[in-house]
Amino acid sequence: MQLFVSYLWIVNLLFGAYLWSYTLRIGRPESSAQATALPRWILFVHPTLAVAGLGMWGVYSASDSDLVAWASFVTLVLTAVLGDVLAVKTHKGRRERIKVTTAAAVHEGAPLPPSRRRVEDEMPTSVLAVHGIIATGLIVAVLVECIRITW
Repeated sequence: MQLFVSYLWIVNLLFGAYLWSYTLRIGRPESSAQATALPRWILFVHPTLAVAGLGMWGVYSASDSDLVAWASFVTLVLTAVLGDVLAVKTHKGRRERIKVTTAAAVHEGAPLPPSRRRVEDEMPTSVLAVHGIIATGLIVAVLVECIRITW
């Protein structure tokens, strides 16, 4: 189970890194997105906690310490909460974008100016969904392992 969780965590980190790469393009000339509604501190803390949690899981795998396993679980849950905040803001931003785009098309016939385009709109929905589904499975797997070693 420890190895399965490790692989699952790494795969989810790769999906997250792909999504995070979109946020690095904000304001660059090659990007059509010049803004974001995503809080910058969460864009930093979310992946930092995910990597720290994986490191704690590695320490747990090497030492079989119950405390480290539960600490990695708590870190994972905090990471997921921040991820949920990002997901809600991304979804909200897309809904607002659809409303504004529809209104602009009806009244003006012009696309949104670059300053109004958000990076959230460029992120692939399928990758966001897979990242969230894997995260949910990861939380369940880590919790099962923590309960197993504790009892």
